[in-house]
Amino acid sequence: MNLFPDQNRNIIRLLSLLAGVMILLTGAVAAAQESGWLSGQVVRADNGKPLADCNVRILATPYGASTDSLGLFVLKLPPGRYRVEFSHLGYAAVVDTVELSAAAPRQRVFIRLQTKLLAARGVTVLGIESEAVSGSQQISRVDMRNMPTVYSDFFRSLKILPGVSSNNELSSAYNVRGGNFDENLIYLNGFEIYRPFLLRKGVEENQSFINPDLVGQATFYPAAFPAHLGDKMS
Repeated sequence: MNLFPDQNRNIIRLLSLLAGVMILLTGAVAAAQESGWLSGQVVRADNGKPLADCNVRILATPYGASTDSLGLFVLKLPPGRYRVEFSHLGYAAVVDTVELSAAAPRQRVFIRLQTKLLAARGVTVLGIESEAVSGSQQISRVDMRNMPTVYSDFFRSLKILPGVSSNNELSSAYNVRGGNFDENLIYLNGFEIYRPFLLRKGVEENQSFINPDLVGQATFYPAAFPAHLGDKMS
């Protein structure tokens, strides 16, 4: 006769629960024992230095890893035979075969990668040869007529060109790229003209002796003019 049926049922339940926990722990231990570990180091073959960021890929599987700053890597794999590829940009890839089993669940490899030159397709560069550009500007008679100036004067028309400035609106003297007005070299039909102005001073200093209507074409060099033209600034 059982005097404590409830206690017996509780003991049976506790024993069943403990048995289930033991079964789970046993399965976990067995699963852990079935897993293997592949580790190793990848170095450069020329100097033996560790090769960081090297790709470690288990071929035909989704497993893979990359090496750290010391060239080390670790992979957890099921038991089996694997082909492992070690690759890095600028190095020849290496494929090694490893086998993980219950008798030898841990394998360590040491890989040396040789440098490899990356061959690219040839590039052909085509260009059109042209004469050296000296920065000259060709000014025609039509351009001079269309230049927005108050006075119909040739040298006053030059003041609107890039690199040309003047600090006196009443004078036809001009400065080029920060130089002084007497540093400009002026040729008229092949002859050098030192001061091509009608008057040196006064209100008529703004008039040059060059008649714009008689000019067929003018060439202006703001800089880098030919050497045979002299040693002035512009």
